[in-house]
Amino acid sequence: MERVRTALEVMPDPALACDDAGNILDLNDEACALLGYRREELVGRAIETLAPAGLVAAHREHRNTFWERPRRRRMGTGLEIRALRKDGSEIVVDIALSPITTDQGVVVIAAMRDISERQRAEIRIRDSERRLAEAQRVSRVGSWEWDVGGDRVTWTNELYRIYGLDEGTFDATYEGYLSRVHPEDRATSAAAIEHALRSGADFSFEERIVRPDGEIRWLATWGHVESSPDGTPVRLTGICQDISDRKQAEEMKDAFIAATSHELRTPLTGVLAAARTLTSAATRLGEAERAELVELLERQATKLDRLLADLLDIDRLTRGVMTPHRRPTQLAELVTEVIHSSESDDHILHVDSDTLIADVDAPKVERIIENLLSNAYRHTPAGSNVWLRTEEHADGVLLTVEDDGPGVPDHLKKLVFEPFQRGETSEYRPGTGIGLSLVSRFAALHGGHAWVEDRPGGGASFRVHLPADVEGGTGTSTPSRVPGQHAP
Repeated sequence: MERVRTALEVMPDPALACDDAGNILDLNDEACALLGYRREELVGRAIETLAPAGLVAAHREHRNTFWERPRRRRMGTGLEIRALRKDGSEIVVDIALSPITTDQGVVVIAAMRDISERQRAEIRIRDSERRLAEAQRVSRVGSWEWDVGGDRVTWTNELYRIYGLDEGTFDATYEGYLSRVHPEDRATSAAAIEHALRSGADFSFEERIVRPDGEIRWLATWGHVESSPDGTPVRLTGICQDISDRKQAEEMKDAFIAATSHELRTPLTGVLAAARTLTSAATRLGEAERAELVELLERQATKLDRLLADLLDIDRLTRGVMTPHRRPTQLAELVTEVIHSSESDDHILHVDSDTLIADVDAPKVERIIENLLSNAYRHTPAGSNVWLRTEEHADGVLLTVEDDGPGVPDHLKKLVFEPFQRGETSEYRPGTGIGLSLVSRFAALHGGHAWVEDRPGGGASFRVHLPADVEGGTGTSTPSRVPGQHAP
């Protein structure tokens, strides 16, 4: 056993020796310190003395398997090995097994290393990485690194998500990154990075990227240059934040200002002109002239009131504080009221309204029809045909307003329902870009939806589906016909 004793003494790590019966033959001082035992307390005892209670049987089985073909290897590769100390505490150990031949047969030397702290550190690192990943996900911020010399780009998971890519599908090079930048922004982004490489200064810029599905997102990028002692840039690190929502809000604000400035100014100009005329020349005006000015005041004030109401409705709908108030409504009567209050601008209106009673929020449906008619009048010249239909649908009501105008291009068919997005400017009358957005949102408030198609023969066909049964609504009856009534 002298060879075994010598081998144990020269080993820098804690180690012990066992025979093929699983008995501890000897151990070094480092093992005594690690396990909390004196040497004489372990020599001659079974190795399972050091196995936690729940692992004794499994350890004995693995030990027997090892002795069928003993060889140098790590113990429990891929498993967490725990050792039981004298005081009852457990430690995680890494164990290397080395069989040696002695005058008493084959003996195995088990060299142990306490990796409990390393494991705890790994757990802390994984936990920190998890929290960082969650923070990046919530804030929509991804981090990146570019090894300049090796031209290798590393992204975090969140940055892959922002780009709409799976790891491994991205050519992780500088050119691979640039290929994802919007063509119109590519030169500007490259120039900012090249300047940072030359100057060594921190940098920041905004750019658009194009995701694989064609969606365009806005990113804000901040970066730092790490250089070698001689000033050569070796690494760029930084973060990217998805600022698409902020950019969209800015674009909506600009669109709102552009869209409403004319709509507000026009009726205000009329109101001010009429008011000043009444004030300065009241005594010189005849009764008919005064009545005309008063009518102008009322008409322009009504336009202002409607515009402000639309803006307030957009705000309430955006904040989710508006709910539908359904009640049985005769659609033919509602259509008649809307038509009588609408300004057709000499358009030819054709009406085909089924005599139905449906549970809807009548004021909201009025606004839907008003805005669809106004949109048709706005985008077609005087004398154009406009068709209005309400009809029973398989599971609700379908409202349709069509015209024989220029129609809506395919790339604008969804955009026109977004707030303040007016699509292509009308050559007939400008608008605010609010009306169709309200149509879409009032439809959604009923659990339905709005869309636009090409009208057979030319023009646009705007359609709104209002389902009969909506969970949480105030009414759930299906549309029914009213005998003896006729469409207007």
